[in-house]
Parts: sequence; structure tokens; C-alpha cells
Amino acid sequence: MRTGCVAIVAFLGVLGLAAPSSADDAPPVHELDPEAIRAAAEEARFGEYVQRGDRARASGRMADAVLAYSEALNIRPDPLIAGRLGIVLVELGKPARAAHLLHDAVNRDWRARPVEREQFKTAYDAARAVVCMLDVTISHVPERTTLDGDPINPKHRTGFFIFAMPGEHEIRASLTGYRDGRAVFTACKGGSMDVPVMLSPLPSDTSIEPTPAPKPPPEPAAIPAPPGLPEIRLEPLGDPRLGIAGAVGVVDGKPLSKQEDPYAYDDPSGGDGKKSGVRGSIGAGPVMVLGVASWAPAFGVALSGGLRFGSFSLGVEVRGAWLPFQVGDGPISAMTAGGTVAICGHWRWFLGCGIGHLGVMRLDTTADSFVNSDFVRAKLGGGVRLGAEIPLSGPFAVIVAGDALALTSGTRAAIGSQLIVDQPPVMLAGNLLGTYRF
Repeated sequence: MRTGCVAIVAFLGVLGLAAPSSADDAPPVHELDPEAIRAAAEEARFGEYVQRGDRARASGRMADAVLAYSEALNIRPDPLIAGRLGIVLVELGKPARAAHLLHDAVNRDWRARPVEREQFKTAYDAARAVVCMLDVTISHVPERTTLDGDPINPKHRTGFFIFAMPGEHEIRASLTGYRDGRAVFTACKGGSMDVPVMLSPLPSDTSIEPTPAPKPPPEPAAIPAPPGLPEIRLEPLGDPRLGIAGAVGVVDGKPLSKQEDPYAYDDPSGGDGKKSGVRGSIGAGPVMVLGVASWAPAFGVALSGGLRFGSFSLGVEVRGAWLPFQVGDGPISAMTAGGTVAICGHWRWFLGCGIGHLGVMRLDTTADSFVNSDFVRAKLGGGVRLGAEIPLSGPFAVIVAGDALALTSGTRAAIGSQLIVDQPPVMLAGNLLGTYRF
């Protein structure tokens, strides 16, 4: 027992002697490097955000994973973490932002395990199949560069690449003493394209000099046009999947000549090719008429022709319609034939017309006698037409319209003492015409 106590006392004595020595070896507080302390704290925060992102991604909380990985990359860039964030963004349907992160992960990260590198490559291929790689070249070192109003190119480079979704975009570059350079283009899907942006110097301020003697005014043709904003407008050419593009230089709203514009190309043929001035049209289609000796529908065909003057048109139509059955279960059949003249106003697809009608109404019977009946009689009338002109491919269109006509006389027919037809002087019609405009 006494031996154990002696051993404990000796051990405590050794500790007492060693403690001052350790305290003497510790550096003074004022000699600690603040930068090293800050770097260690930042690295600890970086690791904490990475762990949060990994846990959120493993549990399926993709939004939390995006926030955690983004905070880690705000502390310092890291291709491995950029690749993990890119995979999450692809799963969330944001391939444009993911493509840049995954590009760094695939080409710059050599620390990732083979399984994770394969995941980066698969996600990058999925994003590149959707987005377009824009190879941007700026004529001068810009102070500010934007894509659709959002800042890009923080390192102020004259050449860089960026990814964008397919569709219309604008890249604008600005520099003090220069007019803004602007490129408007249509991004392709899954390919790449060159986007040049040109900055042009502003005219220098002239020194104040004595006013020269007045000179006669120049001829109008000699007055120079004021300088405009140089603009590069890009239009895709060839196969959009290959990212082939051309450009047209525009100054003061007028395109440069091919000799002045290094990006000039022949305009592709096609387009809707709208013409100004007077335009003609012809058409044909089925017609249904109500009021041919009864309110039962009569069916037939119509042929039309017309001239268009801006928002107004003048049209002529010839049509005929036959009742498919006899009137009033009696031995009477009927038909109408005639023409209309229409003066129409147009607004977008819609049209409204005033129409005049000249035609005949014919009644046929197998009965032995008619009493107070009209066999063939001319019909005059007038009314209105409402409808719509629906454009199809190229010069073709469809006109759907309805007519309401008031006639100068009605239609009456009787067999013996029995009145079979007593139709008021009203006629309604509906047209469905296919037209060709030239």
C-alpha cells in the first residue's frame, strides 16, 4: 500500500515539473498569425457546407443541397464541389447553369473517384444536349458584360465561353469612351456558335475655335448622317443542331453592304413575303343556305374572287344551293342560285361586310296544278356578313363567314287550295371557303 502511494506522489511531481516547461514552449498570443486563423476558419466553414450539401443530396433535399454547395463555392472554387452542384442542377431542370460547373468538373478535377467522375460526365452530356455553348469574342477589354441584362464575364476578358438555353438572347458590352457593343442572336440547341461583339470609339471632343465665316448650306444629299449605335444581329444558318451561325452588321437601322460587313451572308429564301398595295384572291368551298322555300338547310358550293386594299376589300361570290328533300312533305323541290358583292373591313383575322345579292329562286313540282305559285323569280336583297380569315401556310387561308340577307319578296306556293310554301323575305347563309392570295 505504501509503495503505491509513493508511486502516485512521484507521478504528480513529474507532471508539476513538466507543466511549466510546456507553458514556456507555447507561443505568446500576440505572435499568432490572424491570416492563418482566418484561413483555418474559412476552411472549416467550407468543409461544413460541403457536408451539409452531401447530406441533403443523399436524403433527396435538392434545394438544400444547392444552397449548401453554393455557399461552399462562395468561400473558394473547387471543381469537385462544382461537379456535385452541377449534378443537382441537372436533376432540378437547370442545365444552362449546370453545364458550366460540370465543364470544370470534367476537365479540371482529378481528385474525384472514378464513379463520381463518370457521374459528372453523364450529367454534363445531358446538359450539353439541351444548351448552346456561346464562344464570345469582344473587340476591346470591356468594363461590363451582360447576357439578357444579367452580369457575366467578371474577369473582363475579351474571349470567353458561356452556356445558354436555346432561343433569343442579347449580349451587351460597355467601355468608357466607346459605344456599347450589342449582339442579338438565336441560340441553337445542343451545339455551339460564335458571338462577336464590336465596340466602336466615340468621337473625340473638338477644341473651341473662332466661329468661321458662314458657308452656304450643303445640298441635302451631302448632309452626313449622324453616327448610330453599331449593332450586330445574328441569325442561325444551316443545321441549328450544329450551331452554324452568321451575322449582319447594322448601323442606323440600315444593314452594311457585304463589302463593309465581314459577317455578311445571303439572306435565306422563304418567309411570309407580305406584299404592299393591292392583293387579289380566289377561293371555293361549301355553302349552306337557310330560307330556300323553307327553313330547312340547302347545301351547295360557292366560288369567290376579291381585291384587298390594306384594311378593306371588295369581293364577288357566285353560289348555288339545293334542298336535299321536298318542301313540307309535298311534291315540291327548290334551289337558289345567284351572286353577291361585298365591301368588307378587316381587323386582324376578323372581317365585317356590307353585301348586295342578286339571284333566282326556283320551285319544281310533280303536281298537276299550282295555285298562286312562283316557279322562277329573281330575288334582290342586301345585308351583312361577319366572319374570320384564318391564315394557313404561305398564301393559303380559310374564310369562315355567315350572311344575313333581306330580300325584296318572299316565296309562296300552293297546290290546289293548300298553301305549301310561305317563306318570308329573309335568307341566311354560312360559307367555308379555302382561298389563295396573290
